[in-house]
Amino acid sequence: MRKMISIAVIIALTAGAGATAAAAAGGQKYKTKTEECLERAKAKKFGVHFIKRDRWIRKCIRGNV
Repeated sequence: MRKMISIAVIIALTAGAGATAAAAAGGQKYKTKTEECLERAKAKKFGVHFIKRDRWIRKCIRGNV
């Protein structure tokens, strides 16, 4: 019984570590996409229309633009 519990704990810990690594990879993907969209927004020259620019950036990150 004790051995099964220790095996279950090891499995749970390795699964948690894998989930953390996957979340970090997703965060990096989001960060690069955000940077790309910010650069594209700079090229569009929205001027003083900050809300319109922010809305466009959010759409770009989602992939709707």
